[in-house]
Amino acid sequence: MHIVHTESSQGWGGQEIRILSESEGMRARGHRVTVAAPASARVHQEARRRGIETADLPLARKRVRAVVALRRWLAANAVDVINTHSSTDSWLAALACSTLRDAPPIVRTRHVSVPIANDAGTRWLYTRATRHIVTTGETLRRRLIEDNRFPPDRVTSVPTGIEAGRFAPADRAGARARTGLPPERTLIGIVATLRSWKGHRYLVDAFARLAGERLGLVIVDYIQLMRAEDPRVGRVEQVGQMSRGLKILARELAVPVIGISQLSRAPEQRPDKVPILSDLRESGSIEQDADIVSFIYRDEYYNSESERPGEADLIIAKHRNGPIGTVPLAFQEQFPKFANLASSAQYSGAPEAESGEAA
Repeated sequence: MHIVHTESSQGWGGQEIRILSESEGMRARGHRVTVAAPASARVHQEARRRGIETADLPLARKRVRAVVALRRWLAANAVDVINTHSSTDSWLAALACSTLRDAPPIVRTRHVSVPIANDAGTRWLYTRATRHIVTTGETLRRRLIEDNRFPPDRVTSVPTGIEAGRFAPADRAGARARTGLPPERTLIGIVATLRSWKGHRYLVDAFARLAGERLGLVIVDYIQLMRAEDPRVGRVEQVGQMSRGLKILARELAVPVIGISQLSRAPEQRPDKVPILSDLRESGSIEQDADIVSFIYRDEYYNSESERPGEADLIIAKHRNGPIGTVPLAFQEQFPKFANLASSAQYSGAPEAESGEAA
């Protein structure tokens, strides 16, 4: 069977990881799998890296040319089922198949818990254009059945699993000791993209209650997924507002705030892929507001014949109160984890590292 996964998202998170995990699982069972997405999308690049067949299609936006391109590709390739994952590629696939003779059935995977509109167009998409709906949890399935009145036999819950070999429960005290986290600290966090419906407001409230002696670090992963209060302003201004907001948060709570940022596509277009400050995506405010800006670069990611396999560079590109430079690290892909190399550090002012010491 030939299964085609479509994805319009340019981001990288649980949804994209699940697509690739399912692709690898189906391929291991003897099926042919293709990931159809824009070449600029991270899921497309990761699929190629894992040896999964890919198709470069302009699915990032709802455009007539995207429908035509997808229709032509489907007409030229024997496809048994299409699995769509985001709103945009679901609409593009539905429109392409509606004008295609002997079109393959569409399975729509619903990954997020936001409500679905009950207008005529959306009902056509989910009940007529789509053969079956898969949700990533039972709560999502019940919501579609109860709120949207979708037929129960057309909606199946397939919860996203956990790879027990990589994420097995372990000794918490030992983990804190290995990572240098003090045993008396209260650790709170959330693993999710920054969206209004994912409960980050409760996390911020928890930060406020732990302010003072008990709060030591705030990590925002990642800045471009945050949304400004006023969506009418330009994206550059939105990112600038969020960058300044993180700076204010650090001052109010008197703790370090680490904001993770996406990069632009500029490194991909240069012979030298090493990131620089101007590669920070969508705003110069991040560079301006941050006290320290650092990048992680792995040469073997871009160069299969790299002379530094298993190594990475931590590049300190900006340091408001200290030196800049590069710290060589070991990359332990199986965990994943970065560790200090046994050799002397290149970064000026950096201490000698012990072999195997966590970075």
